[in-house]
Amino acid sequence: MALITGLEDVLTVNAALLQRFEGDLRDSLPFMDLFLRKVRAIRDDGLCRINDRRMIKMIKLMLAHALIEGRAPVYEDMFLLDYTWDDPENLEQRELLHEIAYR
Repeated sequence: MALITGLEDVLTVNAALLQRFEGDLRDSLPFMDLFLRKVRAIRDDGLCRINDRRMIKMIKLMLAHALIEGRAPVYEDMFLLDYTWDDPENLEQRELLHEIAYR
């Protein structure tokens, strides 16, 4: 597996994401709808801060994961929500985020 070694690699991956998922994102509305509902639940519960910028970065990471796996985004890509905690020492917050990510 190749490693990303610099900005040029990041730009290459970003271009590949845009090319691969440009039309598919419209077809992946159930995935995006589920993701947005989960983010809303995290925000409403006040579990952590997920601003719009952070949310877009998470979407890109999920799409990159799906691209590496050679498929469209699926429910299992929501695992990233499990790592959105603000305080890694807050076990209650981490458990609630885990529950939201995997339900």
